[in-house]
Amino acid sequence: MGAASGLMQGGPKQGLYEISSEAKHRLGERLVLSDGREFVYCKAGSSNLSAALFHTYITTPTHEDTVTVAHSAGTTEVIVTASGVSANDFAEGYLVVTDGTGIGEIYKIRSNTATGGGGSGKIKVVLYDPLITAWSTSDTDVDLYPSPYNGLVVNPTDAQQRPVCVTIRPVTANYYFWGQVKGWAPVKIDTGGAAAGQELDEKLVIASTNHAGQGMIVGSPTASNGDYANIHPVLGIIVKEADVADDTVTLVDLML
Repeated sequence: MGAASGLMQGGPKQGLYEISSEAKHRLGERLVLSDGREFVYCKAGSSNLSAALFHTYITTPTHEDTVTVAHSAGTTEVIVTASGVSANDFAEGYLVVTDGTGIGEIYKIRSNTATGGGGSGKIKVVLYDPLITAWSTSDTDVDLYPSPYNGLVVNPTDAQQRPVCVTIRPVTANYYFWGQVKGWAPVKIDTGGAAAGQELDEKLVIASTNHAGQGMIVGSPTASNGDYANIHPVLGIIVKEADVADDTVTLVDLML
């Protein structure tokens, strides 16, 4: 059977405001409430996470430049050369064929083993779906990406990664939690030191470049910050029709 849809079947095993040291759902699994709010199952990174902030992943894929083990089409277990990998580092992540035979194919990862002992430098990767193109040891290149919901950190001020969720409570490092992605959510707002948010052009929320994890309102667009708003994705819209004070939490209609 192929990859699951990611939408929860039945009720959640972990409450909306609970955190857990053990996974009770698959990373990336979705929880949709009757009021339209939507949440995704995540795991915090090595630092505690605060409430009402945007969080994201920081990742560099594991790359094998020309696979050393050939695989036939139809298999769901592949061998990839990799170092320093622990068991299930890539669970619920993705394998992408980046070049050569099979280029452009993507597969969701069910599990992976740790890097083999004795200096073998290889791991077994189990896929949800079978390969549709056989791998060639002459030209197939692959990348392994962990789940975008694994090891989350507060969104940095370089704003180079799109946030994947907002926390609705503090989360202990390395714990699992429900992160909000849609609907009305509490977000700490950076208004650049002045009250903003009442006018139409002051209601769109993007990632802050001043305070890690905060949303930012670009009020009174200029040629420079207007361009900035155009190239950075809108993360949500301020709900209330009133000014929002700097460094305070307000309701945002999330669109992650």
